[in-house]
Amino acid sequence: MQRLLAASRSLDVAITEFPTNAALDSFSQVLDAFVGHEQMLDANAFLGRDCFQMEAYRSMVLANLHGRTVRFDTLPPVCPDKRLDRIRRFITLLFMEQAREVWLEQREHGILVMPYETYVEG
Repeated sequence: MQRLLAASRSLDVAITEFPTNAALDSFSQVLDAFVGHEQMLDANAFLGRDCFQMEAYRSMVLANLHGRTVRFDTLPPVCPDKRLDRIRRFITLLFMEQAREVWLEQREHGILVMPYETYVEG
């Protein structure tokens, strides 16, 4: 069995010159066709989920702040899946806090979201 498998191996390949850009472009097209790239779905389409649009969440937060403090739970949902929406809202707020657009403060009854200027002035 070992001799049979050894005989079925491909021969060594000797590369005598560097490939050109044109050869690499055609190689990637051949490789895409070989693996069925045209038929592949992205992960979100495969899972049946919509893409996370952080900018949509950011716009929603800014539209609901209007220079005042709001509770995290009062921010309206952007996506119909409540659990996924809550996760995405929180992630967006963390990035917004890092960018100094909002300030988050944990309180006994939830998270307060306030414009960063309010925090700096207060």
